[in-house]
Amino acid sequence: MADDALLDRIAKLEAMNEHLLQRVVELGIEVQRTRTGGFRSMRDSRRCPACGEGALVHVRRVTQVGGRGLIDLGLVHSFSGWSGVKPHGSLESFACRSCGLVEYHVVDWKGVRADGRDVVSIDPDGEPPAEGPYR
Repeated sequence: MADDALLDRIAKLEAMNEHLLQRVVELGIEVQRTRTGGFRSMRDSRRCPACGEGALVHVRRVTQVGGRGLIDLGLVHSFSGWSGVKPHGSLESFACRSCGLVEYHVVDWKGVRADGRDVVSIDPDGEPPAEGPYR
């Protein structure tokens, strides 16, 4: 009788252990997806950082209507009387088909200049403090 109770207890503990191991894997995936400072773009991870889905759309050339038809959507544009509107910093996009989040990425930085007014360059402040309330 004692052996049956012990075997039953071991079986229950093994089932509980299996459930806990599965939950640890699930939580690890959740931590990787939501960790602060560890944002992974749809372009790199092939997953939506907002909802975790993998059903995405990649638009390799995002366009807009210009004076002479379609032109690439860019970070900035210049205008010339002869050539019309010219985009600089052409964009591609990734969109989640589940939640609708859209991400834009610069394809080519040529012609994009920080002027301090419309285009402002932000440089990193360095490493965050290791001690104190803002770590």
